[in-house]
Amino acid sequence: MSAVELALLAVGGWFAFNMGASGLAPAFGATIGARLISPRWAALVFGIFVIAGALLLGPNVAKTLGSGIVPGRSFDTVTTLIVLGAANVALLLANLLKMPQSTSWVTVAAIVTLGLHQRDLNTEMLTHRLLPAWLVLPLAGFVISAGLMKYLYPLDGSRFGLHSWLSQRTGVMRGLAFASACYVALAIGANNVANAVGPCSAAGLFSVGTGMLLLAPMFGLGAGVLAGPAKTIARDVVPLGLFAATICNVVVATLLIVASYMGLPQSLVQMNAAAVLGVALVKEGHSGMLDGRGTRRMLMLWIVTPILAAGLTWIALTLWR
Repeated sequence: MSAVELALLAVGGWFAFNMGASGLAPAFGATIGARLISPRWAALVFGIFVIAGALLLGPNVAKTLGSGIVPGRSFDTVTTLIVLGAANVALLLANLLKMPQSTSWVTVAAIVTLGLHQRDLNTEMLTHRLLPAWLVLPLAGFVISAGLMKYLYPLDGSRFGLHSWLSQRTGVMRGLAFASACYVALAIGANNVANAVGPCSAAGLFSVGTGMLLLAPMFGLGAGVLAGPAKTIARDVVPLGLFAATICNVVVATLLIVASYMGLPQSLVQMNAAAVLGVALVKEGHSGMLDGRGTRRMLMLWIVTPILAAGLTWIALTLWR
């Protein structure tokens, strides 16, 4: 293995490490905030389910990222190193600021920049599949979560019986919340591990299956070392109870698995935030939905980091060429 290939493997592993730190937030943020599980144990469980999801559905998304947005020939070891390096820097910034960020957004931004630079971009994939999914799925998460909360949350009529039953069985509620968090981790493995594996496999570093086995465990390691974002989404955006968190988790993970089955890299963080804001709309009204410094910082970072990844990719490609 050449020095460039070793560097690419290291950067791919570091990217998976950073993605794990960012992905722990939407999966276990609410359960950590409710002291249902410690951050370190959450990272371990998270890592196990990410590996399972990566092996089950991860190859579908890896194929899209490796050859669907730009042709596979666009990825050699140097261009892949540039793409993943730029995405790494953007994601690391978000993690250092303790804000959850979309790994798919920064990865696709860097890959699209590669396609524009080489004038070999599959615009049909971008405009007909990726961008519509990025708009529709978070909106669906918001609407479905808000609708379920609006139906289930008010303590009147038949719904009071459900809340009364759950309040007397805290173990059941805690178990459902934990299971839903594991479901989200499974969905993350099905979609996000491919962000690192897809470009690396297209560059010939390893096969898709081998890449999943090598890089998926780095998610758990990253989640354990950089757990800051996991405390942000439930603490600074809106305080979720376990009941509301379970609803958000089930809705978001299901949508992400659908996207993974279709081979679409999708932002779990954005869908999760949309679902959380849908819950906040029901619990706190329009004024409370976007209240708080955490929400505003998160929205700003979503704009800045993909632009940063694209800019760094363009500069590095220009200097290399």
